Amino acid sequence: MNSSNPENGIQDFRKSECNNTNIINTEFSDINLNITNQTIPNNCKEVSRVDKVELYEKYFEVIKKNIDYDYLVSLKHFCPSEVHRINEILNIITDMVVFNDKPVLINSINYPPEIIKSVFMKLNSRNILYVLNSLDESKAEIKNIKKYIISMLYNSRFSIENYNTVKDNLEYC
Repeated sequence: MNSSNPENGIQDFRKSECNNTNIINTEFSDINLNITNQTIPNNCKEVSRVDKVELYEKYFEVIKKNIDYDYLVSLKHFCPSEVHRINEILNIITDMVVFNDKPVLINSINYPPEIIKSVFMKLNSRNILYVLNSLDESKAEIKNIKKYIISMLYNSRFSIENYNTVKDNLEYC
């Protein structure tokens, strides 16, 4: 059977069977999330609204623990507006992990959603503090703050040590 259309040469791709992939245990993540497989859909049928809310809430709690939320909000220099900023970042991370199913453009590279999910599930309090400090220090006009934060969160996993080294060097000079 020829899968291309003879008139225009475009291939006709038909949906076959679904991938029954467990989105938590990806090859990119080494984190045990302690969420049962019952929370992850096992077929390609549309996930019900209730299931999505439950899935979001479970990931929200796991991510909250990963970033050590209680520690972040307990820091003395955080006022209510700072707690609100932490909550916004927590929601952005959870949105990206639960709802993102398309590549994300960061640094002119389209990253697959699985890589984004894996990186975001590994974020911790140091990454969040890095992002907050970087936002505080930024003098640039930011047109799309959510995209900017997503990019900063992703990049924080790979640049935080260099950031801390530069900051320490400035303090000792």
